[in-house]
Amino acid sequence: MGLDEWQKVKDCLWKNIEDDSIEISYILSLSYNDLSIVLKQCFLYFDIFPEDQVVDVENIIWLWMAEGFIPNGEERMEDVAECYLNELIRRSLIQVWEDIDPAYLINLRELTMRNIWNYYSLNNISSLTNLSTLTLFSEEVISFPSLQFVNRCEKLQKLYLNGRIEKLSPFPNSITMIVLRDSVLTEDPMPILGMLPNLRNLELCRAYEGEEITSNDNSFSQLKFIYLGFLSKLERWNLSTNAMPLIKALHIDHCPKLMEIPERMKGVKRI
Repeated sequence: MGLDEWQKVKDCLWKNIEDDSIEISYILSLSYNDLSIVLKQCFLYFDIFPEDQVVDVENIIWLWMAEGFIPNGEERMEDVAECYLNELIRRSLIQVWEDIDPAYLINLRELTMRNIWNYYSLNNISSLTNLSTLTLFSEEVISFPSLQFVNRCEKLQKLYLNGRIEKLSPFPNSITMIVLRDSVLTEDPMPILGMLPNLRNLELCRAYEGEEITSNDNSFSQLKFIYLGFLSKLERWNLSTNAMPLIKALHIDHCPKLMEIPERMKGVKRI
Protein backbone atom coordinates (compact mmCIF):
# COMPACT_ATOMS: atom_id res chain seq x y z
CA MET A 1 0.00 0.00 0.00
CA GLY A 2 1.19 3.50 -0.79
CA LEU A 3 1.32 6.51 1.53
CA ASP A 4 -2.08 7.81 0.35
CA GLU A 5 -3.78 4.48 1.07
CA TRP A 6 -2.29 4.28 4.57
CA GLN A 7 -3.42 7.86 5.23
CA LYS A 8 -6.98 6.87 4.31
CA VAL A 9 -6.81 3.93 6.73
CA LYS A 10 -5.53 6.24 9.48
CA ASP A 11 -8.32 8.75 8.80
CA CYS A 12 -10.87 5.93 8.96
CA LEU A 13 -9.55 4.76 12.33
CA TRP A 14 -9.65 8.24 13.84
CA LYS A 15 -13.09 8.89 12.37
CA ASN A 16 -14.48 6.04 14.46
CA ILE A 17 -13.57 7.82 17.70
CA GLU A 18 -16.69 9.56 18.99
CA ASP A 19 -16.90 13.34 19.12
CA ASP A 20 -16.95 13.41 22.91
CA SER A 21 -13.61 11.58 23.04
CA ILE A 22 -11.44 14.44 21.76
CA GLU A 23 -8.97 14.04 24.63
CA ILE A 24 -8.51 10.34 23.84
CA SER A 25 -8.04 11.16 20.16
CA TYR A 26 -5.37 13.71 21.05
CA ILE A 27 -3.47 11.28 23.29
CA LEU A 28 -3.60 8.50 20.72
CA SER A 29 -2.47 10.80 17.94
CA LEU A 30 0.61 11.77 19.96
CA SER A 31 1.54 8.09 20.34
CA TYR A 32 0.82 7.39 16.69
CA ASN A 33 2.68 10.38 15.23
CA ASP A 34 5.83 9.41 17.12
CA LEU A 35 5.94 5.96 15.52
CA SER A 36 8.40 4.96 12.83
CA ILE A 37 6.98 4.35 9.36
CA VAL A 38 7.07 0.57 9.78
CA LEU A 39 5.33 0.73 13.16
CA LYS A 40 2.65 2.96 11.66
CA GLN A 41 2.09 0.33 8.97
CA CYS A 42 1.85 -2.41 11.59
CA PHE A 43 -0.62 -0.44 13.68
CA LEU A 44 -2.82 0.58 10.76
CA TYR A 45 -2.96 -3.05 9.61
CA PHE A 46 -5.33 -3.76 12.50
CA ASP A 47 -8.02 -1.92 10.52
CA ILE A 48 -8.54 -5.01 8.33
CA PHE A 49 -10.15 -6.78 11.30
CA PRO A 50 -13.77 -6.21 12.32
CA GLU A 51 -14.42 -3.79 15.14
CA ASP A 52 -14.06 -5.32 18.64
CA GLN A 53 -12.40 -8.51 17.33
CA VAL A 54 -9.73 -10.11 19.49
CA VAL A 55 -6.70 -10.77 17.28
CA ASP A 56 -4.40 -13.71 17.91
CA VAL A 57 -0.77 -12.66 18.50
CA GLU A 58 0.75 -15.36 16.30
CA ASN A 59 -1.73 -14.60 13.54
CA ILE A 60 -0.94 -10.87 13.38
CA ILE A 61 2.81 -11.55 13.45
CA TRP A 62 2.58 -13.91 10.47
CA LEU A 63 0.39 -11.42 8.60
CA TRP A 64 2.90 -8.63 9.16
CA MET A 65 5.67 -10.85 7.87
CA ALA A 66 3.63 -11.82 4.80
CA GLU A 67 2.99 -8.15 4.02
CA GLY A 68 6.72 -7.42 4.13
CA PHE A 69 6.53 -5.10 7.16
CA ILE A 70 9.24 -7.01 9.07
CA PRO A 71 12.85 -6.60 7.88
CA ASN A 72 14.82 -9.77 7.20
CA GLY A 73 18.16 -9.29 8.97
CA GLU A 74 20.31 -10.94 11.60
CA GLU A 75 17.45 -11.26 14.11
CA ARG A 76 14.60 -13.73 13.63
CA MET A 77 11.70 -11.99 11.91
CA GLU A 78 9.32 -13.38 14.54
CA ASP A 79 11.38 -11.76 17.32
CA VAL A 80 11.44 -8.42 15.51
CA ALA A 81 7.67 -8.57 14.96
CA GLU A 82 7.12 -9.33 18.64
CA CYS A 83 9.20 -6.28 19.57
CA TYR A 84 7.02 -4.16 17.28
CA LEU A 85 3.91 -5.56 18.93
CA ASN A 86 5.25 -4.85 22.42
CA GLU A 87 6.04 -1.29 21.40
CA LEU A 88 2.46 -0.72 20.25
CA ILE A 89 1.26 -2.16 23.55
CA ARG A 90 3.65 0.07 25.50
CA ARG A 91 2.24 3.12 23.75
CA SER A 92 -1.33 1.97 24.60
CA LEU A 93 -2.27 1.82 20.93
CA ILE A 94 -3.43 -1.78 21.29
CA GLN A 95 -4.64 -3.69 24.31
CA VAL A 96 -3.66 -7.15 25.47
CA TRP A 97 -6.26 -9.72 26.44
CA GLU A 98 -5.45 -9.86 30.16
CA ASP A 99 -6.00 -6.10 30.53
CA ILE A 100 -9.36 -5.91 28.77
CA ASP A 101 -12.13 -4.30 30.75
CA PRO A 102 -14.74 -6.93 31.80
CA ALA A 103 -17.43 -4.62 30.44
CA TYR A 104 -15.91 -5.12 26.98
CA LEU A 105 -15.93 -8.88 27.36
CA ILE A 106 -19.62 -8.90 28.16
CA ASN A 107 -20.38 -7.57 24.66
CA LEU A 108 -17.87 -9.73 22.76
CA ARG A 109 -19.59 -11.90 20.12
CA GLU A 110 -16.74 -13.63 18.25
CA LEU A 111 -13.38 -14.87 19.44
CA THR A 112 -10.49 -16.78 17.84
CA MET A 113 -7.67 -18.05 20.05
CA ARG A 114 -4.54 -20.12 19.62
CA ASN A 115 -3.11 -22.00 22.65
CA ILE A 116 -5.34 -20.07 25.16
CA TRP A 117 -4.14 -22.34 27.94
CA ASN A 118 -0.71 -20.68 27.76
CA TYR A 119 -1.60 -17.06 27.14
CA TYR A 120 -5.13 -16.34 28.26
CA SER A 121 -6.89 -16.10 31.58
CA LEU A 122 -9.70 -18.61 32.14
CA ASN A 123 -11.36 -16.02 34.35
CA ASN A 124 -11.66 -13.72 31.34
CA ILE A 125 -13.00 -16.50 29.15
CA SER A 126 -15.74 -17.27 31.65
CA SER A 127 -16.86 -13.62 31.34
CA LEU A 128 -17.85 -14.07 27.70
CA THR A 129 -21.54 -14.28 28.46
CA ASN A 130 -22.65 -13.07 25.01
CA LEU A 131 -20.13 -14.99 22.93
CA SER A 132 -21.79 -16.61 19.89
CA THR A 133 -18.81 -17.89 17.86
CA LEU A 134 -15.64 -19.43 19.29
CA THR A 135 -12.67 -20.81 17.36
CA LEU A 136 -9.87 -22.58 19.24
CA PHE A 137 -6.55 -23.69 17.76
CA SER A 138 -4.15 -25.76 19.82
CA GLU A 139 -0.83 -27.42 19.03
CA GLU A 140 -1.02 -29.40 22.28
CA VAL A 141 -3.59 -31.88 23.53
CA ILE A 142 -6.65 -30.08 24.93
CA SER A 143 -7.55 -31.71 28.22
CA PHE A 144 -11.06 -32.29 29.52
CA PRO A 145 -10.80 -29.59 32.27
CA SER A 146 -9.54 -27.06 29.71
CA LEU A 147 -12.74 -27.39 27.69
CA GLN A 148 -15.12 -27.06 30.63
CA PHE A 149 -15.15 -23.26 30.37
CA VAL A 150 -17.00 -23.58 27.03
CA ASN A 151 -20.07 -24.83 28.87
CA ARG A 152 -20.26 -21.47 30.69
CA CYS A 153 -20.70 -19.59 27.40
CA GLU A 154 -24.47 -19.92 27.50
CA LYS A 155 -25.15 -18.08 24.23
CA LEU A 156 -22.52 -19.87 22.17
CA GLN A 157 -23.87 -21.00 18.78
CA LYS A 158 -20.84 -21.90 16.66
CA LEU A 159 -17.83 -23.80 17.96
CA TYR A 160 -14.71 -24.65 15.95
CA LEU A 161 -12.11 -26.83 17.67
CA ASN A 162 -8.83 -27.38 15.82
CA GLY A 163 -6.36 -29.66 17.55
CA ARG A 164 -6.04 -32.83 19.59
CA ILE A 165 -8.69 -33.29 22.26
CA GLU A 166 -8.28 -35.68 25.15
CA LYS A 167 -12.02 -35.98 25.78
CA LEU A 168 -15.15 -34.03 24.94
CA SER A 169 -16.90 -32.10 27.69
CA PRO A 170 -20.60 -31.15 27.82
CA PHE A 171 -21.34 -28.15 25.62
CA PRO A 172 -24.03 -25.48 26.11
CA ASN A 173 -27.45 -26.34 24.68
CA SER A 174 -27.39 -23.13 22.62
CA ILE A 175 -24.87 -24.56 20.13
CA THR A 176 -26.16 -24.96 16.56
CA MET A 177 -22.87 -25.80 14.79
CA ILE A 178 -19.79 -27.79 15.80
CA VAL A 179 -16.66 -28.39 13.73
CA LEU A 180 -14.00 -30.75 15.09
CA ARG A 181 -10.75 -30.92 13.12
CA ASP A 182 -7.64 -32.96 13.90
CA SER A 183 -9.15 -33.92 17.24
CA VAL A 184 -8.27 -37.64 16.87
CA LEU A 185 -10.56 -38.60 19.73
CA THR A 186 -10.34 -42.16 20.96
CA GLU A 187 -13.90 -42.24 22.38
CA ASP A 188 -16.99 -42.08 20.17
CA PRO A 189 -18.04 -38.38 20.19
CA MET A 190 -21.61 -39.08 19.03
CA PRO A 191 -23.23 -39.79 22.43
CA ILE A 192 -22.21 -36.37 23.79
CA LEU A 193 -22.83 -34.43 20.58
CA GLY A 194 -26.17 -36.13 20.02
CA MET A 195 -27.52 -34.72 23.26
CA LEU A 196 -27.31 -31.11 22.06
CA PRO A 197 -30.95 -30.07 21.46
CA ASN A 198 -30.21 -27.31 18.91
CA LEU A 199 -27.32 -28.76 16.94
CA ARG A 200 -28.03 -28.38 13.20
CA ASN A 201 -24.61 -28.76 11.57
CA LEU A 202 -21.85 -31.19 12.52
CA GLU A 203 -18.46 -31.63 10.86
CA LEU A 204 -15.93 -34.26 11.94
CA CYS A 205 -12.62 -34.12 10.06
CA ARG A 206 -9.79 -36.30 11.36
CA ALA A 207 -11.72 -36.05 14.58
CA TYR A 208 -12.00 -39.69 15.66
CA GLU A 209 -9.68 -42.69 15.63
CA GLY A 210 -12.22 -45.38 16.49
CA GLU A 211 -13.78 -48.02 14.29
CA GLU A 212 -17.43 -47.36 15.19
CA ILE A 213 -19.82 -44.47 15.81
CA THR A 214 -23.28 -44.83 17.31
CA SER A 215 -26.22 -42.43 17.18
CA ASN A 216 -28.73 -43.48 19.82
CA ASP A 217 -32.53 -43.06 19.86
CA ASN A 218 -33.73 -39.46 20.00
CA SER A 219 -30.21 -38.10 19.49
CA PHE A 220 -29.43 -35.26 17.07
CA SER A 221 -33.06 -34.19 17.12
CA GLN A 222 -32.41 -31.00 15.09
CA LEU A 223 -29.43 -32.06 12.96
CA LYS A 224 -29.77 -31.21 9.26
CA PHE A 225 -26.23 -31.67 7.91
CA ILE A 226 -23.37 -33.99 8.85
CA TYR A 227 -19.86 -34.23 7.39
CA LEU A 228 -17.59 -37.19 8.08
CA GLY A 229 -14.12 -36.72 6.65
CA PHE A 230 -10.73 -38.44 6.89
CA LEU A 231 -11.87 -40.92 9.53
CA SER A 232 -9.39 -43.53 8.37
CA LYS A 233 -10.32 -46.26 10.88
CA LEU A 234 -14.10 -45.89 10.81
CA GLU A 235 -15.82 -49.13 9.74
CA ARG A 236 -19.35 -48.99 11.17
CA TRP A 237 -22.01 -46.33 11.66
CA ASN A 238 -24.87 -47.43 13.89
CA LEU A 239 -27.95 -45.24 13.56
CA SER A 240 -30.99 -45.83 15.75
CA THR A 241 -34.47 -45.54 14.26
CA ASN A 242 -35.32 -42.23 15.93
CA ALA A 243 -31.92 -40.58 15.56
CA MET A 244 -31.41 -37.63 13.19
CA PRO A 245 -35.08 -37.31 12.17
CA LEU A 246 -34.52 -33.99 10.34
CA ILE A 247 -31.33 -34.81 8.46
CA LYS A 248 -31.29 -33.19 5.00
CA ALA A 249 -27.76 -33.61 3.66
CA LEU A 250 -24.72 -35.81 4.15
CA HIS A 251 -21.12 -35.65 3.02
CA ILE A 252 -18.61 -38.46 3.50
CA ASP A 253 -15.02 -38.00 2.35
CA HIS A 254 -11.94 -40.22 2.75
CA CYS A 255 -13.45 -42.81 5.05
CA PRO A 256 -11.97 -45.81 3.21
CA LYS A 257 -13.09 -48.53 5.63
CA LEU A 258 -16.71 -47.37 5.87
CA MET A 259 -18.15 -49.74 3.29
CA GLU A 260 -21.82 -49.27 4.25
CA ILE A 261 -23.89 -46.38 5.61
CA PRO A 262 -27.13 -46.80 7.57
CA GLU A 263 -30.08 -47.77 5.39
CA ARG A 264 -32.03 -44.63 6.27
CA MET A 265 -29.08 -42.46 5.19
CA LYS A 266 -29.10 -43.89 1.67
CA GLY A 267 -32.03 -41.65 0.75
CA VAL A 268 -30.43 -38.49 2.15
CA LYS A 269 -28.97 -35.97 -0.27
CA ARG A 270 -25.21 -36.45 -0.74
CA ILE A 271 -23.18 -33.29 -1.24
